[in-house]
Amino acid sequence: MRGLPLLLALFVAAVPTRIARAAAPKEPPKTAPTPTDAEVTDSDDSEDDDPEEEEAIPTPARVKAMRAGAHLEAATLSEQVGLKIHRVVIDAGHGGHDAGAIGPHGVREKDAALGIAKRLAQKLKSHNLEVVLTRGSDTFVPLRERAERANAAHADLFISIHCNAARRHTLAGTETYFLDVASNHYAARLAARENAESDQPLSDLELILSDLATKSNTADSERLAARVQRSLTSAPMSKRYRPIKDLGVKHALFAVLIGAKMPAILVETAFISNPREEQRLKNAHYQEDAAQAVATGVLNYIEDRRRVAGVY
Repeated sequence: MRGLPLLLALFVAAVPTRIARAAAPKEPPKTAPTPTDAEVTDSDDSEDDDPEEEEAIPTPARVKAMRAGAHLEAATLSEQVGLKIHRVVIDAGHGGHDAGAIGPHGVREKDAALGIAKRLAQKLKSHNLEVVLTRGSDTFVPLRERAERANAAHADLFISIHCNAARRHTLAGTETYFLDVASNHYAARLAARENAESDQPLSDLELILSDLATKSNTADSERLAARVQRSLTSAPMSKRYRPIKDLGVKHALFAVLIGAKMPAILVETAFISNPREEQRLKNAHYQEDAAQAVATGVLNYIEDRRRVAGVY
């Protein structure tokens, strides 16, 4: 009975509040609007307590973060860990006794490729990049040795410069390749022509080992190829040398790229078998512009990597 006075006191204190609630006018119950078919969602996936779900229009900061997040999802491993580009190996195709393709008026691929490669080297050096040429004169370097030189130099990028050729002299355009199984019959034939100078056929074991060594660089090689291809086929090149046909980024088993332990591409600057493009390849001004376009593509690729690394 000791607790009886305390219980009576609590009951008396609560009575006025209950009376006030009972006397207050009651609001009609709220009914939820019937959702349309487009508004019906799975209740298990809804997050009613998430304040961000209530924002009808994302803030600029959130939009920027969302874009950065989408970029990071597609970022390569080397981009995510912030590997920097310091040294580039530039390979001028063919050379010495190997003239490469020869145009209708006698322009040789080895000469045009060397002219563009040497100009490209100077442009990259002006941006504080270390550059190594696989050949700086009219000398022959075996295909396999070119990638080996890039590996020995601890290169961060490998770029091989070439001129395209075809039986039909009307074919024209620019294309850039990275190492992978040929994307089509045309790419396979082109790779076979470029690989013809190799006196040693590639064994299955070499292809398997090369695949393991280059697989981690495939995504980076494709991105580098895309940047270079875009620069070679857009302004100012597309305005100065009309028409320039964009043949796109492709992949094939080029022997010169096999074994490279860094992102590696092969650039087919123009068709030396096409009379119009043959004259371009011979011209020093075109070689200068083509070198500048490739350099711009390389620098844009490097800037992409820096931007991604800065987010982490």
